[in-house]
Amino acid sequence: MDHVPGADRYLDARAYCPSPGQVAVQLTDVTASQLSKQHVSERDARLDALVTSAMDAIVSLDEQQLIVLFNPAAEKMFRCSLADVLGQQFSQFIAPQHREPHKEQIQEFAQSGLASRRIGTVGELSGRRRSGEEFPLEASISQCTVQKRRLITLILRDSSEQRRAEDDRLKFLSQIQQTQKLESLGVLAGGIAHDFNNLLMAVLGHADSGAGRAAGLVRSSR
Repeated sequence: MDHVPGADRYLDARAYCPSPGQVAVQLTDVTASQLSKQHVSERDARLDALVTSAMDAIVSLDEQQLIVLFNPAAEKMFRCSLADVLGQQFSQFIAPQHREPHKEQIQEFAQSGLASRRIGTVGELSGRRRSGEEFPLEASISQCTVQKRRLITLILRDSSEQRRAEDDRLKFLSQIQQTQKLESLGVLAGGIAHDFNNLLMAVLGHADSGAGRAAGLVRSSR
């Protein structure tokens, strides 16, 4: 194949002998197919760079839910390498209590014809690292067909930090509410003490008045 400089054309040149002592060259313009291959190659390179550098775990499955892609973030999340899990069931990375429902969700999604959707809500799904450690997991799912082969892709995020932040927020709110209750009790106790003091002063005042009158009656009776 020859590239024609300055013309951005690709030619397929084939030499042959039409008759003894003669040489002929057949030229076929293959620019369109060659540029198409280049575009596909560039697209694949960009996609590979995105998947490799992604902060979220990206896992692609075939129709049997076997792993065909496991990016570096997935390796970090689940504590294992692509070589360890290629061709294995992805369900091993889902906590046992969620394993079957998750497999059914993926199967239902594959049959739905939808392009993408989120799986459940925060707190509904737990992942399982190779070590057996479980952790809260967020997941979204998409599907596409590549060379007549359906691929399911999961984008996964460890929501442990989000869960801890939410727990800390709820704890902080609880502490504020407790403090407000104590302040309310303090105000109430102060009000009660003030009212009791006023009542006591009134009683003592009446007692002093009564004592004065009694003393006066005793003196007059003498």
